Amino acid sequence: MPRHALTPRHAPARPLSLAQQRALVALVRVCAQLGSEADAGMVARVSGLRPNVVVLALHGLARRQLAVRHEGGEETWSPTLSGRGMAKYVRAREPRTAPAGEFRTSDG
Repeated sequence: MPRHALTPRHAPARPLSLAQQRALVALVRVCAQLGSEADAGMVARVSGLRPNVVVLALHGLARRQLAVRHEGGEETWSPTLSGRGMAKYVRAREPRTAPAGEFRTSDG
């Protein structure tokens, strides 16, 4: 009996929604250095999405292990290494975030 007949087939993963793609690319842009974190408001400003949509997208990315949620005083997010890789793929296909100079940091 062929070996491939014995291994179970898994259903393909659902593709990322447009909101998840935009949130992931924005999260990677905001968290340029490894170990940096961003709140959902900053991701919303960079992605151009509404804050509630960004929070839902980030939770979906966390379920897919493309982002990590940090709980503390304020809920922050950071991309995983696989999330950074996926963002490069998504960004190459369809860049939809604001240019780097168009969003403001919390400093001013």
